[in-house]
Amino acid sequence: MKNKRYELLRKFEKKWIALNKNSSKVLASGKTIEEVEKSLKNIKEKASIIEYIMPFNSYFSPLCL
Repeated sequence: MKNKRYELLRKFEKKWIALNKNSSKVLASGKTIEEVEKSLKNIKEKASIIEYIMPFNSYFSPLCL
């Protein structure tokens, strides 16, 4: 069984993306968050989620102070 989220996001690795309300469609993408916001203004859409897609072969461990 394929992972739907992986299939949706794999081509956006190392980019910022904007997702619709139910996270089923990428509305805009870019190398910077500013590019994504500009694209959203041009298409007159509101994104529910804007996130950075990290490389799939890496790990993220947040530093907690």
